[in-house]
Amino acid sequence: MDLQALETLEQRVNKAVAVIAVLKNDKKKLEADNAALHDQLATLTTKLQAAEGSGTELEGLRAENQRLTKAQAEIRRRLEEIIAKLEKFRD
Repeated sequence: MDLQALETLEQRVNKAVAVIAVLKNDKKKLEADNAALHDQLATLTTKLQAAEGSGTELEGLRAENQRLTKAQAEIRRRLEEIIAKLEKFRD
């Protein structure tokens, strides 16, 4: 093996080492970005679950409100009937 071939090999090795260093730095950056995105996803998932829970609670409250409104209307109707009967005796 002559010196020219050795120099060419050395240059190729140096280029490969430089590319590997760049790739390692890129990998570290991507891993950090991935971790940050994972944390954001976890936070958003928690917020979504809380919002869904609030939505379910809101639906329950609406149903209860509707039930109570119907009960109130029924009580009002029955009281009006009782008052009407009582007014008949008033005369």
